[in-house]
Amino acid sequence: MTEVATTVSAGLLPVDVCTSCHFLWFDRDETTLLPALKEQAKVEKPPEMPQAAREALAMAKVHMIARRAHRERDFTGDPPDGSWQWIAGLIGLPVHEDAPSLARYPLITWAVSAAIFTLGIFTTLQGLDEWIETFGFVPAEPGKLGGLAPLTAFFVQPGVIPLIVNFYFFLSFARNVEDATGHGKFVLLLLGGIFTGAVVQVLTDGAETIPVVGAIGGISAVVAYYALAFPHVRLVFAWRYFVWVKWIRIPCAFALVAWVGLTLFIASEREAGITMNSAITHFAGAVAGLFFYVIDRSIAPRMR
Repeated sequence: MTEVATTVSAGLLPVDVCTSCHFLWFDRDETTLLPALKEQAKVEKPPEMPQAAREALAMAKVHMIARRAHRERDFTGDPPDGSWQWIAGLIGLPVHEDAPSLARYPLITWAVSAAIFTLGIFTTLQGLDEWIETFGFVPAEPGKLGGLAPLTAFFVQPGVIPLIVNFYFFLSFARNVEDATGHGKFVLLLLGGIFTGAVVQVLTDGAETIPVVGAIGGISAVVAYYALAFPHVRLVFAWRYFVWVKWIRIPCAFALVAWVGLTLFIASEREAGITMNSAITHFAGAVAGLFFYVIDRSIAPRMR
């Protein structure tokens, strides 16, 4: 025990302090000489977060965890979940696993997809050459069929493989685009891609007399709009080497840039006869989709 002097209002007050436990020992009435403790300011409890704000914060955390999981899965090489996605990926078609859910029935998409598939099978069985000659778009004859040849050419596919590919691309990507734009604007987007591709063909290859068929112009516009509207959706591709398969996931926006670059390369090599359908139509349709997206998003806020 030791004695320590402390200052109080009456002078110095000797206080006994235990050197082992550091307790203070006071004689009778010595505590009354100590200065009174100041009352601690009351800490106000912060207002409770509204229920809607808590739900929004929780959903934001869920989305963050989901995005982190997607980014981690990009490097694991895991295959897609659905068996049909396996099949599509293994034959070289892109698969999007996390496409947004639909808020409305894509009636136009279903109708156009059915028409592409049905007419594609019918024209193949009836004799494709005659249908291509009659309903194909000829850049040297822009007024053919009253100027509607680009539209009729959209529904005539140049073979079974292009039919399968175009049907798959349109049905896969158009659903979400129609859901985002609405039925009417989706029809305008599709027609814009089709006729923009035809106009560009006339301007760049107006002397061409070989009919051009296929849904590439309209589909390119739809795919471009999809990539811009849903840039973070992951597309899954199968990288094959004999029996070895590696599944690769890339953002949709990045895939669009690579796809446009590829179509420009093919267009530059068209004179070598690489493709029957003019690859410049791919690029023109994609540009139409880009402009439609920019205009649509600039007008939409004003209409709210």
